[in-house]
Amino acid sequence: MSTKAYEELLRNIHEVVHIIIRDERLDDQQRKTFQQCLEHDTAFYRQQSELYRSVYPEDVPILPPDRYRDLVVQPLIGCPNRACTFCAFYKDKPFRVLTEQQWQMHLSGIERLAGALPGDRDGVFIGSANAMALSQRRLVACLDSIEQKLGLLKRGIAAFSDPDYSVQRSQTQWQTLSEKGLVQLVVGLETGWGELRGKLGKAADLSKVYRAVKDYQSAGISVGLTVLAGVGEVENAEEHRAETCRWIEALNLGRSDKVYVSPLSENGHSSEFALREAERFQDDLSEHSEAKVIPYQMQRFHYYC
Repeated sequence: MSTKAYEELLRNIHEVVHIIIRDERLDDQQRKTFQQCLEHDTAFYRQQSELYRSVYPEDVPILPPDRYRDLVVQPLIGCPNRACTFCAFYKDKPFRVLTEQQWQMHLSGIERLAGALPGDRDGVFIGSANAMALSQRRLVACLDSIEQKLGLLKRGIAAFSDPDYSVQRSQTQWQTLSEKGLVQLVVGLETGWGELRGKLGKAADLSKVYRAVKDYQSAGISVGLTVLAGVGEVENAEEHRAETCRWIEALNLGRSDKVYVSPLSENGHSSEFALREAERFQDDLSEHSEAKVIPYQMQRFHYYC
């Protein structure tokens, strides 16, 4: 987009924001946020856009829905698995860990971005697909750097975790991560039915996932599990739900834990079958676990900073 076209777009956005602010349905915080958007000129927003692209050379593909307002930091990018049949996010992104120099530059850029944001970013999310693939030494150093650069945010630090592609940690090491501010780990379970899980490109043996969840719980780290509705054959949908509910029930999740139910999306759309199954999953899971069950439509996510 040319500079002229970009500035014209921003002017149009400013006009729309002026109209939105007059909407009586806004609460005080929403109105304050929109008003802050009007405090800067087009040159500022162009500068922020360029800074964002330099800090995040790849888009942030996905976050859990209750962490959308987090600041995302990426000491590593991509996914060490890259074999999930349903995943549209990481297949073409080689997995790599940033060098220490790259990480410090990345974090400094986020610090600059955060300084210009409204003050409602109250958590940090470590991307991309599996922060637990970092060594303990490197992960502890990342948590220390996050505190030094961004401070101790109210909602703490969360991350995705894939136990089948993670570093093995002792209970003492998990406790250290908890004490350093790690409050939640989100695991892509997708299904508790091992046979189906194997067909989806994940480990059919769920023992590592089970042990990892128990480790998180013991360290006081809350658990998030994603469940994928509408996968497999239609005639096997009931078995998918039953096996998943049975497996999750055995974990004895608490009220601070979450289960995210996502309908399978293809080309940005979910079928009627997938949407219907997501509703059934939400009902069934609520009866089998104390964890909060949250709908999760991944195609609706757009990160901005």
